[in-house]
Order: sequence, then C-alpha cells, then structure tokens
Amino acid sequence: MGFQERLSALVNAVEAQLAARPGVQTDWAVLTGPPGSGKSTLLEALGALGHRVQTEAARAIIEQALACGQSLEDLTRDTRSLAMTILERNELGLAQLPTREHIVLDRSLGDVLAFAFVDGVDCQALVAPCSRFRFRIALLCESIPDARDATTYHSPPEIARLAVACERVYRALGAEVVRIPAIAGGRQAAVAERLALARDALIKSG
Repeated sequence: MGFQERLSALVNAVEAQLAARPGVQTDWAVLTGPPGSGKSTLLEALGALGHRVQTEAARAIIEQALACGQSLEDLTRDTRSLAMTILERNELGLAQLPTREHIVLDRSLGDVLAFAFVDGVDCQALVAPCSRFRFRIALLCESIPDARDATTYHSPPEIARLAVACERVYRALGAEVVRIPAIAGGRQAAVAERLALARDALIKSG
C-alpha cells in the first residue's frame, strides 16, 4: 500500500478504537505539525500571555540524549524504542493534568502516533494508548521554509508526510484542526501574526 492508503488504515484503526472505547474528552489544545514549524516559539509566546502550557516531551528526550553524547543517528536507529519512550513520557505528563482545564500542549499523543507511522513503526500497539484522550482543538503549524532544528532527523519528503499524518490523526481523535500558516516577513512580525491567529482559534473553540 502507498502512504495515503496506509494512513487511512491507521486512521480507521483509531476511529475503531474510539468507537469501542471512547477516549476521555479534554479541554486541551495541541500545537502540532512537522519539525521546523515554529511550535515551540508559539508555545512560549502563548505562555507569556498567561496561557497554561506544557512543553514537548519528545524534544526533551532528544535534547537530553544529545547532551549525553548520543548522536541523532544513534538515537533514531531504533525508532520503535524511541516512540515507546516518547509515549511513556507523554502518558506520565498527561496523567498529572486536569482534563477540564484549558491547557496548550506542545505535541501530544497524536504526534506520537503520526511520527511513529512516518518512521515506519508498526503502530498496532500504539493505537490504544494514543487514543486515550480526545482534544478540543489542534493548531497545525505549517512548516517554515529554511527553519533549522537540532532535534530534527527527517528528510523534506518525510516532513511533508508528517504534516499530513498529524492533521489526519488529530481529526480522528476528535479535534478541530486549525491551520497556522507560515508567515512571510520579519521574524518578530511573523510570530506576532501567528500568535494572533492561534489566540483567535483558541477563543473560538471555547
């Protein structure tokens, strides 16, 4: 099967899981999207305006490994193990959050599933745990041209596939998906415009 067919099969598996065992509905919002999409900058800006935010588990794991002398090549040699480690860290973090509070997450369980899928991991064992929670809204940050991220290990075609996978997985998890486009121009003005779009989407979503 090709990419779209395999992704449709994954989405169908998520929907079947939720039909059999509905996930916990939350008031959480998720910043999602491919690497180099400016999520972390947007999260920081939202936090500065008083939104409760939670930083990305996967980034913390990768940065810690790099600081300990591992290379990205070593870290991503076993993508299944990496996916399970990221899943476990996400589960620990989410278990401490009140489900009825408005919190903005930098990536979450849908990203674990989307990244594992694009990385070629057999996702069968990931579907149930990644479907445990349902999200109010997912802000899909589009890739910023020429953006560099020291934790990125994906090629440009993989980054494009990640954008598609993140969107479809979060829709399957019941989230309204709102695109936050890349903005041309100076960095400060671009961040301000994206921040305004994100805040407007969060307010409209309730």
